[in-house]
This record gives sequence, C-alpha cells and structure tokens, in this order.
Amino acid sequence: MSQVAAVLPEMDVMPVLPAVVVVDIDGTLRKHGEYVGDGVALMLRSMVEQGVVVVPCSGKNLEFIRKLFNFMEIPTPVIGSENGGYISSLVQGAWHHDSTADRTKLRVLRDHIDNCPECSCWTEGEQKHSMITKRFGSFHRAEEIAPIWKSHARQLFPDEPSEVFLYPPTDDAVDLVLNPKRVYKGRLIAMLRHYYPGAPIVVAEDGLNGMSMVKAAGVLPVCPSTADDQIKLAVEMQGGMVAREPYSAGTLSALRWALRQFDVRV
Repeated sequence: MSQVAAVLPEMDVMPVLPAVVVVDIDGTLRKHGEYVGDGVALMLRSMVEQGVVVVPCSGKNLEFIRKLFNFMEIPTPVIGSENGGYISSLVQGAWHHDSTADRTKLRVLRDHIDNCPECSCWTEGEQKHSMITKRFGSFHRAEEIAPIWKSHARQLFPDEPSEVFLYPPTDDAVDLVLNPKRVYKGRLIAMLRHYYPGAPIVVAEDGLNGMSMVKAAGVLPVCPSTADDQIKLAVEMQGGMVAREPYSAGTLSALRWALRQFDVRV
C-alpha cells in the first residue's frame, strides 16, 4: 500500500472517469478579486454532466471555495484549499479534512508577526489552517513586508524554509506558507490518483504556487496567456497548452483542447 493510500479514507469504488479537471481560481477562472463569469460556470457544469470530476485547488480557504462552487452549482467531491495545505474529501456522505501544517509552529510564527512593529499596517485576511494571510492597503507595502516575514520564519524555524506568495495589487494580500515541504498543491494530485485510479488528470493553473501540480508526472497542464512565464514554460515542457487568451477565456479554451485529448467535448 502506498503512503498516500495508508492515510486516506476509502471512498466508494469509482468507475474510470473521462477525466479529472483540477482548476485554480484567481488568475485562472477569474481576475484576482473579480466575479467568476457565467460562461465559466456553464462550461464547468457541462464537464460534470459528461462525467468529469471538477476539483478546485486554490490558496483560498475552504469556506470561500465551497460558497463559490455551490453558487455555480458545481459539485466538488474533493477540494484543495490553502494551496494544498488543507484538502477536503467527501467520503460516504461525510467530509474528511487532511491538513499537513504544524499548528504549534504556525501559532508561534503568527504571534511573532502580529507583535512585530515592522509588520504593521495590515488587517486580518481569510482564516486558514495551514498558512498566514494578512491584507495590506497597497501592494507596495506588501512587497516591503514579504522579506521581513520570511526572515522571521527563517530565524524561528531554520530547518523549515518558508515561502511567501504575493498576489496582484487588486488583492493586496500576502500569504506565507510555513512549511512548503508539506503545504503544496502537488499533494492533491497523489490523492486524486488514489481516489480516481486510471482517470486522466488535467490541471489549469496560472501561478507559481501551483508549479508542483503543473510538473506532476502524468498530468496534462494548461494555462491562460496571463500565467506566470515560468508556469507557461513548464506547461509547454509537459506537452500542455498555453492559451492565446487571458484569464478565464484562455483557461476555458485550453481546457476544451485538453478534454478533446480524452474524447470529451464541451
């Protein structure tokens, strides 16, 4: 038995699916901070009607993702929230939550940052289990604070290098992941292979926090034209598609191409 299988609950035996589509949200299904368009919801519902499992994976917390996909009327039996640090699976009618974060260390780091005079001028962001989110009044201020956060994490826990993700100015947020060795989106891919054996996996991603999914062996990645340049290069090297269009328009056209490779037309 694999290490992944050993820690996961057993889902009902699933037939081989046409595909599993993993989608990021901000920058992929929408511009940061904007609404998800009706066309996105229509296409995702069309996928589900043809047997495709849609799996959101985002830095957003579980509550936000659930509300968004419920509003779009998209069933989501697996949700990867907090950049993969908190993965939720619907198992026999009940939700199972898997978190890899060290809560004690995260609490120590959060208290340290909250009491740091250099790290002022923020308000609380989303409440999360595996990372710290603060919201700043300007992206410039967020850029100034990011290396200070990373320095504090390195001083407190030198054996666990941290990572800092800055989101675009429309979001004015900084996310710090305490332990990227455990908190990363690629962790979700291993779980999906256990839950849906034999199903092809398509990944739609635009940001560097999703690089571990894009580079996962055997997935077919796609991205919009507005994706990070390193993501676009990784998508091309994996044999995926970089769309000509930006944001959701590019993501949807690339997903259509990817699903056609598995005889699914939406």
